[in-house]
Amino acid sequence: MNNWKKQRDLLIEEALAFTQKVAANASKRDVPSAQQSVKATESPVSMQEPVATKDVAPKDERAAIQRRLMNFKAHQERFQREREEYYAMTMAKARATQWNAPKT
Repeated sequence: MNNWKKQRDLLIEEALAFTQKVAANASKRDVPSAQQSVKATESPVSMQEPVATKDVAPKDERAAIQRRLMNFKAHQERFQREREEYYAMTMAKARATQWNAPKT
């Protein structure tokens, strides 16, 4: 039971050391925040470095985000169109089979 507590405490210490190092680097340089985070992750900290923090040009990131956003919007528009078609078809079937009481 104490093993997970030790791991948690080590993780907290690593995170604290990392944030202090980033803050120290940020105060030393006048670098835009996106570049600061990339440079801060290059430090030799004992934790593993995520794959997404590799050196990537900001224009490439922006293009990738825009491409993903356009794909997402197209996907949502397709879903909306399919929902509307399904609704129209279901309502047409319901109206066609609706029982009308005879007029007296």
